Amino acid sequence: MNVETYRDAGSAPVAWRAAARRRRSRAAAVRTRMAWTAAARIGMAASTTALLMTVLLGTAAPNANTAAVRGPLSVLAPLPPVLSYPAAWLSTVLAGLGLGALLLAYARGWRPDPGRLLMLSAGAVALLVNLTPVGSSDTASYAAYGRLFATGTDPYEHSPASLGGPYASVVASDWLHTPSVYGPFATFAQAAAARLGADDPATTIWLLMVAGGAMFLLVGGLLVRIAAEPSRAALLWAANPLLIQQLVGGGHIDVFVVAAAVAAVFLARRCLPSGMLVGVGCGFKANAALVGAGLVWERLRRRDHAGLVRLTAGAGAVVAAAYLTVGREALGPLFEATSLAGADSPWSLVTSALGVMDRELAAAVTRFGWPFALVVVAVLLLRKLPEDAPHVVRTQFALALAWVLVAPWIMPWYTALAWGFHAQLPATRLTRWLIAYTVVMGCLHNSGGHTAG
Repeated sequence: MNVETYRDAGSAPVAWRAAARRRRSRAAAVRTRMAWTAAARIGMAASTTALLMTVLLGTAAPNANTAAVRGPLSVLAPLPPVLSYPAAWLSTVLAGLGLGALLLAYARGWRPDPGRLLMLSAGAVALLVNLTPVGSSDTASYAAYGRLFATGTDPYEHSPASLGGPYASVVASDWLHTPSVYGPFATFAQAAAARLGADDPATTIWLLMVAGGAMFLLVGGLLVRIAAEPSRAALLWAANPLLIQQLVGGGHIDVFVVAAAVAAVFLARRCLPSGMLVGVGCGFKANAALVGAGLVWERLRRRDHAGLVRLTAGAGAVVAAAYLTVGREALGPLFEATSLAGADSPWSLVTSALGVMDRELAAAVTRFGWPFALVVVAVLLLRKLPEDAPHVVRTQFALALAWVLVAPWIMPWYTALAWGFHAQLPATRLTRWLIAYTVVMGCLHNSGGHTAG
């Protein structure tokens, strides 16, 4: 055997092994593609079914799981409670399962076009905003507070009951005698809708729903642009069936808080405008103060005292101007609400135990105790987050998630702030817990306002 023949003989096994490796690689790629394709199809089917069931609830309204109005496309006969409650629970569970399957497909290599996801989300939003709000009657309360302000009555000193007529008739009994706990900017937006809606609360609610849906899509577009993983960001916000149900289908004002919060953190290096955006968020709901706390911590961590001054000055100026417009009486109902503890909150055990002896003591312990618990839980959560993610976003997510876990009064749509920051982070094991928590809370509080929301 000559040298060339020897070389050819020796190279044959090498070539065979290389070909075998290529075949195994192609087979593995096929199996991986089949795995994420199956997960994606299951996720899309479950999510679509969940949203269609939500559409059914909003179309066949009013029912036990919707507000007491009819939206422009609510044309079916109302569903009886024996059907609406199971449909509401099943739609929430399917939404959670669908989201989980979509994220599993993403983890296995699926990369959907974020622009296409935004378009699909826009279609679902356009349909839901024209239906009766599902899961809560908060939009009816928004409309009533706006009508009070539009007619020259202070919604922070008077309740929807003082309106009488059609507006009072659609507010849930739990909130009929409760003044507004929302910020001045929320009141201004509600009043603008009420002026256009005039004596018809259904029109006012519809306008609020449209505004909320538009803001939801704007937040989705912003997250896709700023997130390191645009497809994942779109899945966690714009195409998230749980959030579409809770925020858009329910018509909740929390989406405006998230918009201000995400923008404030995105501009965190520009302290003055970032602080002003925090002030705007606080002008809608007080929980935006969590974002301010996270940004303050970031300035302190960097020892940027000049930035800290600009940040607090921007936020303080906007909040002060807003509350000076409506009067300091607006803070009264908000402060009283801080001592409330929902039945599904751990603080309900504290209020039950101490309330037997002293109700004022129980309220004080709840009011001042839960912020300390929030800090402890946020620190523990922060240790579970990927260290390669931006520190400011990690801090914000930890604070937002800790808040929904330990706050004395919490609803499923309050998780929106956590979802907004989570969409900017890499994959983490906390995702499954956030999904599960949102699903459980969604099932517990999907009653059209018959349970206080």
